[in-house]
Amino acid sequence: MTTRTVTWHGILTGTPDSTTDLYLPLQSIQATLRESTDSYISVVVSDTLQAEVNARPNGIIEIYKTKDGGTPALVYSVNFNNLRLDQGTRSGTLTLSGRSTASFGTPATVVLTDVVKDNLQTSGLRELEIGAHNDIKPTDTADYDSVQTVIDLVEITVNDNGTLIRIAE
Repeated sequence: MTTRTVTWHGILTGTPDSTTDLYLPLQSIQATLRESTDSYISVVVSDTLQAEVNARPNGIIEIYKTKDGGTPALVYSVNFNNLRLDQGTRSGTLTLSGRSTASFGTPATVVLTDVVKDNLQTSGLRELEIGAHNDIKPTDTADYDSVQTVIDLVEITVNDNGTLIRIAE
């Protein structure tokens, strides 16, 4: 069996503030992606980056996914519009977040692998929890178990425990 790896990283762009892009070593990510309505991204990094983050108040938060050591692919980006500092007794973190409305491009049909959970609600709506290797976006059609579902919502959670991607029609 082949070992499959997925890594995530972030960039806070600097161009709008006439500076360089800042690599974000992510401690966690939360993203809620929808077509033609506000999508939201929140990332947590060490508070040691506070001065660098403050130098990019007009930046864009970009989230990238790399599969099996390949080329990083942009998952989504949002305008950076909120910074929160959380200070503990031994260390601190920064939470960067933002919202943007965007189109996800041409819809595709994606055959899902690594389905963790399949929920069918009494309303008839379907939710799936899928492995991080799946590349799916709002408006795509998810093909799983001979059922095709047009995706309206993609939620991504990445933390020390791994990656959870939840999709819903």
